[in-house]
Amino acid sequence: MIILIHYAEIGTKGQNRPFFERCLEGNIRMALKRAGISARVRRMSGRIIADIPDDAKREQVFEVLAAQFGISSYAPAVKSGTDIQNLKQAAKELIKLHEGTFRISARRADKRFPHSSQEINELVGEHVVNELGRKVSLTKPDVTCRIEVTGSEAFLYTEKFPGPGGLPVGTGGKALVLLSGGIDSPVAAHFAARRGLAPHYIHFHAYPYTDRGGMERARDIANILTAHQPETTLHFVPFAELQKEIVASRVPERLRLILYRRFMLRIAERIAQKIGAQALVTGDVVGQVASQTLENMVVISEVTQLLVLRPLVGFDKADIIACAERIGTYNASIRGCEDTCARFVPAHPATKARLTDVKTAEQHLNVEKLVADAVSQSEAMRVTGEK
Repeated sequence: MIILIHYAEIGTKGQNRPFFERCLEGNIRMALKRAGISARVRRMSGRIIADIPDDAKREQVFEVLAAQFGISSYAPAVKSGTDIQNLKQAAKELIKLHEGTFRISARRADKRFPHSSQEINELVGEHVVNELGRKVSLTKPDVTCRIEVTGSEAFLYTEKFPGPGGLPVGTGGKALVLLSGGIDSPVAAHFAARRGLAPHYIHFHAYPYTDRGGMERARDIANILTAHQPETTLHFVPFAELQKEIVASRVPERLRLILYRRFMLRIAERIAQKIGAQALVTGDVVGQVASQTLENMVVISEVTQLLVLRPLVGFDKADIIACAERIGTYNASIRGCEDTCARFVPAHPATKARLTDVKTAEQHLNVEKLVADAVSQSEAMRVTGEK
């Protein structure tokens, strides 16, 4: 089986285009290998060719390709010689498999080919009409036979499937995702990866004050997100003792949630620096909960010099849920587990916290020691995407 793989945005990258192509090629090869498919993957004339063993399951191959960011479309194809007689014969055999009207749509990657794209359309179309007695329809054909001539090879196909688009994972650098285990943050990670970022994950937990359910949920979500992407890491950070310190101090109750979030960003920044991540990613949505007002986001983000990306900032909850269902994280996200920030949550948290008030409250805490202790107690696990 031959799969012809196309990309879109990569084609606009000018002199950097080979870097993006190599990354996409490597990601495809890795993902197929992880699925147990030993394929030959190569670049050719603005597209990628995957030679798949005949015993591979078509559905499994398509599942892998449908998850590879950077792919705009992919098509199971047949290979032909570039001689016009070979093209005629190959097109006829493909179209024989379908009923009704047809159309030929040819493209030349190699402009030295002796026939123009339109001439190929006409010559091959005429042959199919004469041999099969089929009618041509240029506007609403029952089947379109696409022909792509690339140097010494040509590829023909009648099926074409959409890819996820975006840019290959890893082309945009590393980012550390604050993975709560809820619905939003996995979707934020998905969109960050779609723009070429390589997500690593950090999860704050309350074990042993709660069971390991939240940690296991975070691990499962990270595995789902990594299923067809390069392997990554998930960092577990104990947070319950830090929360107890905040509650025991003279911090006004309404500011507790803000302080929790500020400490999370401080800790995440330290972990990000250790792994070489250049940005933090959160699932924040403006106005969704008390800590996610614009005023609170500004106060929370003040503690870090890293860029804080919020891919979902303008999404409705219904949109986020629909995406979570589509990418496969929703069922894991709604498993009943106690959320870290659900512990010691004030009845009426501040919605428009002032930075001066928050900094005054933090003067009652040994901020550096609390952060350093949490980082030193963190544990990292390898995430391979294996089920």
